[in-house]
Amino acid sequence: MDKHTIITIIAILVIISVVAYSGLNIYAAGQLKFRWSEPAKFDYLTMSNDGNMEFCNPLPYYANFKNFQVSIFYDSQDRGTFRIDSLNIGPFSSILQKGVFSAQDYSAAKQLFMQMDFQIDGGEISIDPSKMVSIVKIDTPIIGVIPYSTTIQYSGLGFDRIMKSNDWSC
Repeated sequence: MDKHTIITIIAILVIISVVAYSGLNIYAAGQLKFRWSEPAKFDYLTMSNDGNMEFCNPLPYYANFKNFQVSIFYDSQDRGTFRIDSLNIGPFSSILQKGVFSAQDYSAAKQLFMQMDFQIDGGEISIDPSKMVSIVKIDTPIIGVIPYSTTIQYSGLGFDRIMKSNDWSC
C-alpha cells in the first residue's frame, strides 16, 4: 500500500468513528433517565430555587450532552427554565448535577409553582393543571458543531411523577 492510501483509510476511519459517536449520543439522549436528587422532596417551588438532579445512563458506553433543560409553560406562557450544562455520564452509572432556574418573571413563576404543588399534594384546585407543560430538551451536537436536540414534552403532573420516581434501575 502506498502512503496516500493509508492516510485516506485512517481519515475515513476517524470520520466514521466521530459520526458514530455522535449517533450514539443522540440515541443515549432518548434513553437517559432523570429524577430529582431527593425524589421525596421534589416540588416545583424547590426546583425554582435551583437544586440537584440525578441522571442515569443505562447504556454500555459514555454519554455526553452539551445541555439539559426543562422549560415550564403554563397556558402557553414561558414560566422559567431549569438548566444544567455539560453532562458526561459513564456506562451503566448515575451522576448528580446541580441545575440553575431562571425566569423572566420570577415571582409569577413561584406563585404558579406554589399553587401547582399545593394541588399535587391534595389541596384545593385553584389553577388548571392540564395547562402546565414541561418540555425537556437535551442538546447533543453532531460532530461537536452541528446542533441537534432531543425534545420530550410532559404534562405538569407527569413531570412531577418522573421527578419523584423511586423506580430507578441504574
